[in-house]
Amino acid sequence: MKVIETENQFILQSEDSNGTFEFRIHKNCRQIQLETEMNTNFPHEAYVDSDYIELSEIRDMINKVLKIHKK
Repeated sequence: MKVIETENQFILQSEDSNGTFEFRIHKNCRQIQLETEMNTNFPHEAYVDSDYIELSEIRDMINKVLKIHKK
């Protein structure tokens, strides 16, 4: 995974045989973005955009899953 820091956001980039993945977190925590491009016969991009409230909910869900997995 490659981490890029810009003036306004952190960008985490990853690529594998299925395609590319980019996860962007704005430094003011007002927006989080996920962008993927799958390697298929019909190339397309999927894009997800969340705000601060959704970001907090996602964080809580990830923490809950990690706690369960750690047991």
